[in-house]
Amino acid sequence: MPKLYLYGYINRVHSSGRQERECRRNLEVIWLLEGLTPSYRTIAEFRRINGKALKAANREFVLLRKELELLGGETIGIDGAFFNASASDASIITKKQLEADLKQIERAIDSYDQLLDENDAQEGRNGELFADDMQLDEKLEALKESQARKQAQLAQFMRL
Repeated sequence: MPKLYLYGYINRVHSSGRQERECRRNLEVIWLLEGLTPSYRTIAEFRRINGKALKAANREFVLLRKELELLGGETIGIDGAFFNASASDASIITKKQLEADLKQIERAIDSYDQLLDENDAQEGRNGELFADDMQLDEKLEALKESQARKQAQLAQFMRL
């Protein structure tokens, strides 16, 4: 089931019903799950029961990428241009602010998970699938990128 969860995240298949269909028609998923075809209820229940563990695994993965230096953004090149530095109080980020930003990002991710659960419940009542909301996917990607940046900053801050 974690493989299906990861596949759904990577390929933007967030609905349990759509993931169930992928298990029956998509050769990649059939191979990945070794022929298993869980129902949409099983998929939704797995995500509901293991939500905290999945979230912790995502966090550990981001921290591992940081430790292995697979996250960029620390090295820049400047072509000899002159820039004015600004170190105003508003531009300085403290450890407390980083932690607050991370909590806000985690709340947004929880909100997205709740939206997925609501979609599953609605899908179960209507028996039909919702169309993909591209803006929602883009917002989630931006939130996850922001979370990774803030965690990297916090990790770097902790090393100081």
